[in-house]
Amino acid sequence: MKNRFFLAISAMMVSAALLLSATAQTKIDIGKQVKLKCNVGTPVEFPTITITNSTNKTVPAGKKIYWQANSVMKGSIVLSGPLAPGESVTTSSEAKGTSYNPSAWYFQ
Repeated sequence: MKNRFFLAISAMMVSAALLLSATAQTKIDIGKQVKLKCNVGTPVEFPTITITNSTNKTVPAGKKIYWQANSVMKGSIVLSGPLAPGESVTTSSEAKGTSYNPSAWYFQ
């Protein structure tokens, strides 16, 4: 009886281990990253973040655009309407850090 119980428990453990490794390998494809132009403006305390569609395609409404001015100053916005080539959207943020190397992108 002990052998059957041990065999049943062992089989369940092996099955669970195989199931966990199979689910851990699931890869989520979030799409291709498309870079946009990003600038940090004034005022100094709450600078304006201007994101410009520098591509030749319209970014659709509802798309989430991520931006980063430096390692501690970053965020995202969701477009309320389409963003045509050359058009810009703005947002603001509390100033953090001392220097900026702004970038913006979305996933296609």
